[in-house]
Amino acid sequence: MWRLCFPLATSGPPRSCSDRARESNTHLCRPGKGTSRPADASPTRTHTCSRTHRHEYVVRASKEGLRRALVHGLARNELMRSVSVDRTEPAPSGGGSPVAKRWYAVMKLDERMEHLLIDDEVPLPSPAHAQQPWPDMSAIKSSDEEDGARVQPPGPMSYFTIVHSSDDPTRCGLVYTMHHCIFDMMSLGMFIADIDEHLCSGHVARHAVLPPPASYGPYAVWRFLYPSTEQHQAHVDSNADRLAGIADGGGGMWPPQRAHGWMRGNDAGWEVYADAGARRVPLCDDATKSIGRSGDFFALAMPNLAQLRAQHGVSASKVAKAAQILVNMRRSGARQAVFVGAEGGRMVKGVAPAGLDLLAVRGPVVELSWTRMGIEADETTLDFLQRVQRLQAQQSAHAHCSEAAVMARLSDNDVAFLRQCAPRQVFNWAPPAQRGHARITLTKFEGRSDFGISWVFRLVREQEQERETQQESQLLVVEASWDTCQLSEDEMRECTCELLGAARWLSDPNNARRPVAECSFDSSGCFRYTGPP
Repeated sequence: MWRLCFPLATSGPPRSCSDRARESNTHLCRPGKGTSRPADASPTRTHTCSRTHRHEYVVRASKEGLRRALVHGLARNELMRSVSVDRTEPAPSGGGSPVAKRWYAVMKLDERMEHLLIDDEVPLPSPAHAQQPWPDMSAIKSSDEEDGARVQPPGPMSYFTIVHSSDDPTRCGLVYTMHHCIFDMMSLGMFIADIDEHLCSGHVARHAVLPPPASYGPYAVWRFLYPSTEQHQAHVDSNADRLAGIADGGGGMWPPQRAHGWMRGNDAGWEVYADAGARRVPLCDDATKSIGRSGDFFALAMPNLAQLRAQHGVSASKVAKAAQILVNMRRSGARQAVFVGAEGGRMVKGVAPAGLDLLAVRGPVVELSWTRMGIEADETTLDFLQRVQRLQAQQSAHAHCSEAAVMARLSDNDVAFLRQCAPRQVFNWAPPAQRGHARITLTKFEGRSDFGISWVFRLVREQEQERETQQESQLLVVEASWDTCQLSEDEMRECTCELLGAARWLSDPNNARRPVAECSFDSSGCFRYTGPP
């Protein structure tokens, strides 16, 4: 484990356990559920936006069995029981290593911490029977907040609620809200797999011989110190060269900012931009809160994605990104698309030091990077897709980069332009959902971020029975989250369907040699997806 005696990248003396316990408890007292003590600590970067998720599961287990399995999962996934703590004393002077402004305090999993993270079991208001679908859990609020507004740094980063019904003791629900700074989709899968494993094992002996999970501490310390290394400078140079002159390069800002702030970030105290004058009022008559909307899924069949990859090596994620570039240019009327993308961070070769397995890290390894791209004169569809693929490879290779170091290399106009664009639009390709959990079924997946639009893409494979042959169909599914004060639901549905229509056109082999400027955004066949998240 990464112990508290580690100096935590500070040029001053190591902080004592009592100091860290006192600072941790300052933030633990806020929810009013008692205090606990930290067992480990590691630095984290500060986050300039709010990103929370709320998920619902139906679990084949008793409420007591689920609680035991949840405690086991928390024991094996340290960030799930962490508290984000801000520095309370000034940084030491005299140079030396950088000092963490914020750090994770990994709390001991004692009864007080369990009581803090796991809400008392909530009974369902309606009866449930094994023969009937599990009732809707939308009204269950983790930490007394519908959208997880209290799950913000500093303080506890996750809350869990066990939902049960006296009419069906064989099933119960699990609802949690957590901040994205403690997980990515791969580490979340590890957490859920641990819970499922415990439920299936029945506490047999094999449970005691599970290999210990990797601590997040070594990765967190390496990533925090990485910007001070010589290797990091190459990443800064690559990103600065790619973004230089962006303010005068014909890039557009989309979606428009019609109201002050983004999502609920303005209410949470995040940075406010000056170009928005309107009051934050949702653009629909029946909305009462300006907290945005999430979890609307749309899908369109993509019959040619496998062929495109087999013949030309272009993956589905690059098709989706190319489609987003075209929709951005179409909507903004600009010569270039500019938006932020989430990079996985685990598959990059030659970045992490020897002995640090990024695939085993149980915590967030995601990096954010800028996409800046337009269409070249007479460029064919295939040439465009291959150029997107090369651009993505470059971005991924240089994603482990300090944004502040890049901004320091750019002009004031470029920095202002990028900061204005940052919250408007995000591209995210989700890894395949983990299947095969015997006792846990994900029923609802909601993410909220301080952005105008967040598009999360994933591929879903479905089997279609056609006469005597069975044919596999690939669906490109997009989860749309958006700021309801900046875009109406009709506008969001229209541009999301355009996105899927463009992806279908780009992947059609009949269009490979056609000019990409002729792309059709026809989205006939697009539908609201209600399958597994």
